[in-house]
Amino acid sequence: MLTPIAITLILNSLTLTVALGLLILILWHDTRRLTNLHFTWFLLMVILWSSGSLLGRASAIAGADPALIADGLRMLEIGFTNSALALYLYATVLSGNRSRQFQLFGIMAVIVLMSYQVIFIAIGTRPDFTIESPGILRYSFSPSSILSFAIIDFITLGMVWQGFRRIQRPALAFGIMLFCFGQLAALLSPRLQALAIAEDAGAIATLVMAFSLVQAQIIHPLAGQTRQIAVVRDVGLAITSRLRLQGVLQTMTAQASALLNADASIIFLRPEDERELILAAQYNVHENLLGHRIKFNDGLAGKVATERRPAMLTDYRHQWKGIPDTPFAEQGFGSVIAVPLVFADEVVGVLLVVNGVEGRLFDPEDVYLLELLAPQAAVAITNSRLFEQQEALAEELETAKTQLEAFLLSTDSPVIALNRKMQVIFANQAATTLVAEDAANLRGTNLRELIPESYFPNNPRQLLRDLRASKAHIYELEIGDRTYMCHLARITQPEKGWVAVLNDVTSLKELDRLQRQMIELTTHQLKNPLQGAMLHLDELEDLGSDILTDDMRFDLSVVWEQMDRMQRLIQGILSLERLQTRPASRNEQIDLVQILHAACRDLRDFAAAKQITLNLILSDPLPVVIGSTEELTEAMSNLIDNAIKYTPEKGEIFISAYAKGGEICLQVKDTGVGIPEEAQPRVFDRFFRAEQPGTEQIGGTGMGLSLVKAIIEAHHGRVWLESTLDSGTTFFVSLPGVMETETT
Repeated sequence: MLTPIAITLILNSLTLTVALGLLILILWHDTRRLTNLHFTWFLLMVILWSSGSLLGRASAIAGADPALIADGLRMLEIGFTNSALALYLYATVLSGNRSRQFQLFGIMAVIVLMSYQVIFIAIGTRPDFTIESPGILRYSFSPSSILSFAIIDFITLGMVWQGFRRIQRPALAFGIMLFCFGQLAALLSPRLQALAIAEDAGAIATLVMAFSLVQAQIIHPLAGQTRQIAVVRDVGLAITSRLRLQGVLQTMTAQASALLNADASIIFLRPEDERELILAAQYNVHENLLGHRIKFNDGLAGKVATERRPAMLTDYRHQWKGIPDTPFAEQGFGSVIAVPLVFADEVVGVLLVVNGVEGRLFDPEDVYLLELLAPQAAVAITNSRLFEQQEALAEELETAKTQLEAFLLSTDSPVIALNRKMQVIFANQAATTLVAEDAANLRGTNLRELIPESYFPNNPRQLLRDLRASKAHIYELEIGDRTYMCHLARITQPEKGWVAVLNDVTSLKELDRLQRQMIELTTHQLKNPLQGAMLHLDELEDLGSDILTDDMRFDLSVVWEQMDRMQRLIQGILSLERLQTRPASRNEQIDLVQILHAACRDLRDFAAAKQITLNLILSDPLPVVIGSTEELTEAMSNLIDNAIKYTPEKGEIFISAYAKGGEICLQVKDTGVGIPEEAQPRVFDRFFRAEQPGTEQIGGTGMGLSLVKAIIEAHHGRVWLESTLDSGTTFFVSLPGVMETETT
């Protein structure tokens, strides 16, 4: 018949077997966790202790060889000693107390006690034991061993009691305390030791601890995944329901702390295109820290932002050796989790969740929860930023719209906007007065019903050409006795249409007419006396040929030169005014090749006097140009004459013409002095002459190029230039060409 002790030992063995099975399950789930490795060592030592107790007590009951009982007691003592030390180190890691002093104490204790046991085994010392009826085994430890074991158990109990919040699982803390109390009972009471109370308490405590670990690491995570997802979803909804950035951040910090049951939380935001973080929101942290800045790689937050992966510290004070994330972080932070907030592969911020020094320790499941929350938080932050930017932009647009409407409504110039159906969508008071009597009925009315067709542009092709080239078309409009300059442009947003702005230029037209009359009158009045003076000067030169001295002849040549310049100036003004006021008939079919040949022939002597070579490069056949032969001949002659004037002796001029894309392109390139960059935009202005070294002795009126520009634009063409100082100038002309088959 089995004795109560034998039954107890068998039950202990079964209990430890179950605990060992649970340990295998825990290690299969996570072999890298430090607490699991410590618990493995502890459980193996408990099994060694129980195995030694089973061997010794079973041998005593069976009356076996005393040597066998002694071997069992040696196993018991080794297992007893190492299980106490293993539990001490396990409790140290579990409570987060990883200071070097506690670890060194545990290591030294293991070395001393193991050395003590090895020495006793080596010298053949047998444990003291007695066997009482009915097979009860009594043994004892040395006083020093009892003292050592008691100190270790009391320290373990103290750490568990002090770090009860950190351990998080009450069953685990209860198991540790039960194990320690069982060992202390065996050490302090020989009777309880003989009844295997320590083994019973140790087996039950080990089973409780193993089951608590399985429950915490496997059962609860599996059972709580749905709850966790629901919680994260609720947190995400709470975050994304806010639009203002600061509200989103405050909600995020509060929800993150509630999700992990943490003491505080902090959010660092990254300003756009910067390598630093700004503390933008806090929960249960002093508000004075808002605005605190850290650089990337500084602080745990900077490290996480740089590496783009979460980090967890169980003891910030001892584990973090870099720059602290906030002032006083080293004194106040205990367990910390930091996760990056990433959107579109860009780190927008970092979320820190913090427990105090005496708070509970975070575990990998907490990191997993924050990783689920982080993407939603990053999206919410980005959306809030975009919302605030959009709101600011909308306010700016509304202000600009209000200002524009106020300006349009108050201006005296008629402004009218139309949609694609030519319906009025906006008209200011000036436009309403001009085209309708009732402003209320103007909006939505088709403009064709309000004004005659003559008010619309009369050249659709030119309208489309101008809109493509300059996005606007300008034409003159007569309404009653007033003259308007109509600026017509497209509208693309928010709907397609047109906008027309009419500027009253009646007074300007009258002033321009008077100016032209004055110029024409003045030039005509100057032209006749000038011709008379030149005639008499010519007679004076002929009559005094025998009596004129060299100085007199020089003075006469200067007078001739200045009179000739004045005559050319008057002729240029008259030509320009005639071009603008009384344009010649421009319906001739013109062969530019003949015009260029004629211009080069007329100017060849002028070029030869300066030993300048004229090179004419033509590409046949060229399309014809519809226009005025007289005007285009004058324009080409002026371009070539200008090139000869500003080209030093023995230079070259290249005149070329070719067809390109339905247009005729002409180039007049010289090897002259060039034009300064700041003067190039004004070379086509009237009376303008660029001043640079080397051109002081070159005569001119400043009218030639302005006349060229007026003639080319009158023929719907363009003229421009490219020039480099001391390298020469190239003038470009582009005219619309027409193939002869199109003109027949």
